[in-house]
Amino acid sequence: MQQLHGTIKNSPAVEVSTAGQSHSAGKFARLMVLLFIISMLVPVWIQVGSIKLIPHRIVLLLVFFPLFFQLIAGKAGKVRIFDVLMMFSAGWAVLAIMVNGSFAGTGLIQPIGIYVLESFGAYMLGRVAIRSVEDFTHFTRTFLFSLMVLVPFAVAEAVTHRPIMLELIPKSVSVNYQEPRWGLRRAQTVFAHPILFGVYCSVGFGLFWYTLRSRMMRAGGALMAFGGTGLSLSSGAFISIVIQMLFIGWEMMMKQVPRRWLIFSILCLLAYVTIDLLSNRTPFHILVTYGTFNTGNSYNRINIWRFGMENVWANPFFGLGENISSWVRPSWMSSSADNYWLLLAMQYGIPCFLAVATALFVIIRRVSLAPLMTPTAQACRAGYLTAMGGLIVAGGTVHFWHGVMAFVMFFFGSGIWMIDAGARDKAAAETPDKSDADTPPQAGEPQGGQLVYTRQPARHERKGKQPASGVRPRSKRA
Repeated sequence: MQQLHGTIKNSPAVEVSTAGQSHSAGKFARLMVLLFIISMLVPVWIQVGSIKLIPHRIVLLLVFFPLFFQLIAGKAGKVRIFDVLMMFSAGWAVLAIMVNGSFAGTGLIQPIGIYVLESFGAYMLGRVAIRSVEDFTHFTRTFLFSLMVLVPFAVAEAVTHRPIMLELIPKSVSVNYQEPRWGLRRAQTVFAHPILFGVYCSVGFGLFWYTLRSRMMRAGGALMAFGGTGLSLSSGAFISIVIQMLFIGWEMMMKQVPRRWLIFSILCLLAYVTIDLLSNRTPFHILVTYGTFNTGNSYNRINIWRFGMENVWANPFFGLGENISSWVRPSWMSSSADNYWLLLAMQYGIPCFLAVATALFVIIRRVSLAPLMTPTAQACRAGYLTAMGGLIVAGGTVHFWHGVMAFVMFFFGSGIWMIDAGARDKAAAETPDKSDADTPPQAGEPQGGQLVYTRQPARHERKGKQPASGVRPRSKRA
């Protein structure tokens, strides 16, 4: 992550590529992204037979095959290793569900369809529908608008202790009552759980901080994301904000140091080893203990990790599938597993987890090293990687599901355009400008530090004038 942020300056929100042409995915792609974000704000459940549809799943279902064919055909750049890994992870999850499930009736159709849509389908939407600075800034502004709608209702919900948005929308998701904290109701807004609302808002902190156009909008957007995350009163979601703050602070302090992110990685590794050697608890236990609002939650997360790993090693290849609620644990423990990465391995096996983890590692590395030339593209990269880092760490303490899982996967895919943009910028920078090279030098013009002579007399010579430069014209004998 050596080039995580690069040089970031104030710049227009919309730029074209160095090659002089836009590589935007187009208006229809932006419309798909807009509909997807709007679907996050509509908490309506539609029952069709035994299948339960939510607006974001309907959007992903409508665009799944068009997106897939565009990806395979190379319309969004060539198919890369992380695309194959994400496709493999979805396929392996389908296999795990089938191995652990019953083939009777249509019992497997719904879980398979939901997982494929909310993982690989959402990833493809970000991967294919966002292909340029213009597309990414359009998504950022749309996402900001969604928070401008949600956060005021979250404030009212926290103070009045009423789920106002769910009361206003008929046939909406169930009210998830959580014990108040600090005298406030944990804001749920339109999501199935306050944790999901907090995670959704947290993505905007680093994203807005770097990518919005004016300084006031950047600060206001980041403050709104911070407030929305705080109103969820979820320690897991708030960890994402803390991590992003750490990244931003390090960038501000060390921006003059070329290898600052390599130094940061080494310091994190040294801190981990030091804590592990000096403490009778693992660094994970310490992080969970001090990163939660109460000791009960921290103790529960430690037990989730302990007993969850036992389930992973007992079912390493295909996990537990849809039988995840019956994972082996003490009777006094809840079936809830607040760790997305652990649950991925528990439910679909280690191969599924490794495929997703490797894909994200490759994406982060290649986006970090992409030679982006424009300040706006560099700012987009900084916002993308900062928010992505916060999400990855938060995933170790919370579980992503329903619309937020789809949004997270969409966000992971939304920054891949930077790899192709960096390749185009590098190629354009290395290609000489042929317009100047093809123009023959004029008489008397310097070329390689020499004065160029020509057999044709200059204009002033034809008129019988002496050249002002003091260079004698050749005689007719020559």
